[in-house]
Parts: sequence; C-alpha cells; structure tokens
Amino acid sequence: MDGQYSPVFIILIIIVLLLGVTMMILARKQKRKPNYKTFFILGITWIPIGIAIDNRMFTIAGIVFMLVGLLNKSKWKKEKKWSELTPSEKKLKLIVIICLSVFILVGIIFMIIY
Repeated sequence: MDGQYSPVFIILIIIVLLLGVTMMILARKQKRKPNYKTFFILGITWIPIGIAIDNRMFTIAGIVFMLVGLLNKSKWKKEKKWSELTPSEKKLKLIVIICLSVFILVGIIFMIIY
C-alpha cells in the first residue's frame, strides 16, 4: 500500500483508541486492586503471539506480564461462577463477550479480504 493506510484501517484504529480511552476513564472511577491472574493470562497469550508475528516488544511485554502474574500468584482472585454474578456483572460480561466476538469476526474478515 506504499505507506498509505486505507480509510477503513484508520477508522478501526480510531475506534480501538476511543474504546481504550473510555475503558481507562471508567477504570479510574472504580478503585480496584489488580487481578494478577489476568496479567499471567495476558503474558502467556502475548508470548506466542509475539513470536508468531516476529515482534520482540510483544514477546517481552508478554514475559513481563507473565512474571508479574507469577510473582503475585498468592494475590490471584478467585473467579466467581456465572450463578454467583450479580445481574449487572452478568450484563457486563455478556457485553464484553459480544464485543470480543465481533472484533474476532471483523479480524477474520479483514484477514480474508486483505
């Protein structure tokens, strides 16, 4: 593409950035302790992705996340079962699952098209 990005790609980047900013604003309103199990899961996910796409920074970030999670294993939160969630937590989880599913579907479509 000779250094130029398609308008669709730019729009997707803007949407992802806006979602990220929104999530950061919402997270600041709620004071929570970090979930170190999530750091570990991110780490073990990012390491092979970084290797597969030959991106050292992704791999290094994955190693850091994994180490932070492992070093704080004693602080891992016990996950609630679906039946133990409040209605608002269930709604939030469903929204996250739907959004992630849409992102995966859009990613697969773009991978096939481009």
